[in-house]
Amino acid sequence: MEKRVFMKEIRLGTVGSDRTVQHILDKVKETPGIKLEAIYSKDAGKGHELAAAYGCNKVYTDMDWFLGDEEINTLYFAASAHPDYEQVKDVLLDGRNVILENSSCISPVQTKELLETAEESHLFLVMQYEGQDLVSLNANIECESA
Repeated sequence: MEKRVFMKEIRLGTVGSDRTVQHILDKVKETPGIKLEAIYSKDAGKGHELAAAYGCNKVYTDMDWFLGDEEINTLYFAASAHPDYEQVKDVLLDGRNVILENSSCISPVQTKELLETAEESHLFLVMQYEGQDLVSLNANIECESA
């Protein structure tokens, strides 16, 4: 039996502030049901510039504080972020969806484990692996307009 998960909206937290993040956020602005909730950037200036451009009030330069923001239900890791296996697994175990632009730091065995973790938790995990999109929508996510 298929498990359905309903979210009023995707509340996105982005890790990184490069051009790819800007491209993604251009699409977020146009898409009903997705809201930019917070930005993490090592460079506070870049983070605040990005936040101002996309109407976001929260910028973090401390990853622990960023990950502690309970309003974020989906994390997007830009290619420049290079998240490791443990970090991604912790985010999934915390009950949040994950989008990885670059999963080159994660082995195929770890990828399988992350997909299983997402499936067991009824979350989605979207990964780009070796230039190919590997998408696992382990639950049907339907966003309702607020």
